[in-house]
Amino acid sequence: MIIDKTRRARRKSPDDGWLTGVWIRSDTKLVQWHPGYFLPTVGGGLLAAGGSAALGRSRLSQIMFGYGLICWLALGSILLARLFTQAPLPTPFVPTIAIEPAPPVVAGNAWFTMTGGRLDIVVTACAGYAILMVLVQFSMFSTYRKVPLDPGYWAFAFSYAAGVTNSLHWLAAENVNGLKSISYVILTAATCALVALSARTVVAIASKTFFPRVPSVTST
Repeated sequence: MIIDKTRRARRKSPDDGWLTGVWIRSDTKLVQWHPGYFLPTVGGGLLAAGGSAALGRSRLSQIMFGYGLICWLALGSILLARLFTQAPLPTPFVPTIAIEPAPPVVAGNAWFTMTGGRLDIVVTACAGYAILMVLVQFSMFSTYRKVPLDPGYWAFAFSYAAGVTNSLHWLAAENVNGLKSISYVILTAATCALVALSARTVVAIASKTFFPRVPSVTST
């Protein structure tokens, strides 16, 4: 399975270049992919771009933005092809579809930091794609409700936190009236959602339903 190969690659090296090489060398099937693979590749590159820009390393931020962008284009096409054409994801991996809005909003956040909060065609294009993926999330609500709470649900935390940050960038760039009040409302809603997810996670752990059960192997 691609998941096992990825884990082995991660143990050998933290370098995403090594991980990409493992994927190229491996005999993997399209049905084995899921959006969780955005996090160590696209997420790593784009977060590094934003962090580098915040530290004043403009050239490094440009390099890392390109790194994350190419990962997004490559993996995004693979993952959408998998979701469009293959059997539905196994139940534990269904919540990873919540990661689909993350690449455009994380890219937008990084670009805002790199350009000093300026609105231009890059962040506007990212916002357009993000809107599409957010609309997809609304259509997925009935599917998500059928999935028991498990670690996969924490995929929502990363994507929605990145989306909230992107919204705040947009409000500031547009110089919206009542910016501070609106920001407090958005941050309060996001915090409440995170607290609710954390509380439900604690309850599920306490009731021993949070982690998938692995069938015990009995000797004959």
